[in-house]
Amino acid sequence: EDPCGVATSECVAARGRGRRSRMRAAAACAAVLAALVAPGGVAAGAPKVTLRYFNIRGLAEPVRLLLALAGQEYEEVAFESCPDAGCPEGIADWPSFKAEHGNSEVLPFAQVPSLTWREADGSELHLVQSLAIQRFLARKFDLIAERDDAQSARTDMITGGIADVRKRYGQLVYNPEVAGPQGTRLIEAFKSDTLQNWFPFFERLLEESGSGWFVGDSISFVDTMAFDMLESNLRVDPTCLDSMPALQAFFKRVASVPALQAYLSSPKRRTWSNGASAAFDTKEKPAQAVPNFAADKEEL
Repeated sequence: EDPCGVATSECVAARGRGRRSRMRAAAACAAVLAALVAPGGVAAGAPKVTLRYFNIRGLAEPVRLLLALAGQEYEEVAFESCPDAGCPEGIADWPSFKAEHGNSEVLPFAQVPSLTWREADGSELHLVQSLAIQRFLARKFDLIAERDDAQSARTDMITGGIADVRKRYGQLVYNPEVAGPQGTRLIEAFKSDTLQNWFPFFERLLEESGSGWFVGDSISFVDTMAFDMLESNLRVDPTCLDSMPALQAFFKRVASVPALQAYLSSPKRRTWSNGASAAFDTKEKPAQAVPNFAADKEEL
């Protein structure tokens, strides 16, 4: 039974085992019910969040997944390079924004993703770096397992491994040679050297946890980060999880969380992962479909 007494994705996402999960569910329910009675459907005192990134999935996608899981509404500024022809509606010109805001509190490293968190009292926090943003949000929404030093260390270890695979993925897709005669060889080398080598590590870590989640007994930002990494690589090789039953079940479990399922089928979910200079999974070079085990959908 829904702990709020109403069918809400936030409550379902927060539901889990143990006292900590029940406390999180109660907090989520309180926020939902406050939003239902507040003017305009927005909870009194709720923070306002702005996310800035390119008009692709990329490094902002695990942040979007985490915001969706938490049930946090946010404004998004989507960038493309369109200074001369003019930007389409809803798109901002990245070179102009970078020239104006680079090396500022909004873009301290002149990079995105960038997130601004505004409290009800008007105070603001600006963050960049995808992992730093995810950790901040995870602590705000109690979506991080930090029961003890062992859990904290495991979180650091697994997110570091995910980042290693993500870096190798980026080196592949943004290598211009992939679009040329060496493309097939480079992709096959990536499959054998990265996917076939690294995914068994994650399979074992998931089995070792015994909970179905990578750290702790309920979903955390480590899981949404891992989901994004797996999904990106499934678009390179749809067979890469064929011998990984634990990862297959995990992928479907994450995609089936109601709050995430709603996001994955919404207009907020970008169609392609990479920018125009990438070799594939772009607007001009679409990726392969994700296998059917992904929440019973042909493609997420």
